Amino acid sequence: MKHTFTPIDLVNFLYQDLSSVEKIEISEAMQMDWSLQEAYNELSAAKAQLPAVKFSPSRKSIHAILEYSAKSEVNTI
Repeated sequence: MKHTFTPIDLVNFLYQDLSSVEKIEISEAMQMDWSLQEAYNELSAAKAQLPAVKFSPSRKSIHAILEYSAKSEVNTI
């Protein structure tokens, strides 16, 4: 039985968010199906064009979190 893969499956493959079995299934399907491989290539190219973003919290946010944590600390015996 031939499995039909969705664009979501390809995105999950692109971001390596699949089980080992699913990765193998999609890899094998791409070897046999040129259009599936082309769809993956387009997604991969689009991902490569995304800007690299690094998120880091502000000092104010870190301070607020640490302050909240200190206030809600539970003493254990």
